[in-house]
Amino acid sequence: MNLDLSTYRFVSASHSVTTNIRNGNILEFRFDQILLPDSNIDEPNSHGYVSFEIQPQLGLPINTVITNSAAIYFDYNLPILTNSTVNTITGITSIQEK
Repeated sequence: MNLDLSTYRFVSASHSVTTNIRNGNILEFRFDQILLPDSNIDEPNSHGYVSFEIQPQLGLPINTVITNSAAIYFDYNLPILTNSTVNTITGITSIQEK
């Protein structure tokens, strides 16, 4: 894993949420009793979101690829898999002053 979980920071969510880190590298966001309406009935209010920040591990080499995806569970149904994101370390983004 190329992300530093110690830098994880919850930013915001559309509804009340609890968070947990499972198996050392899985961020879990749990929306209990979110009760989103069906998109066929009320599309604008049928959405939810979560936003968080996490930094890559220090010292990753150029061209390191970091991927991320999510599995969304509704009730006891099979998960819906999101699109994956891909980020590639392409260069130095900051310089520490002495």
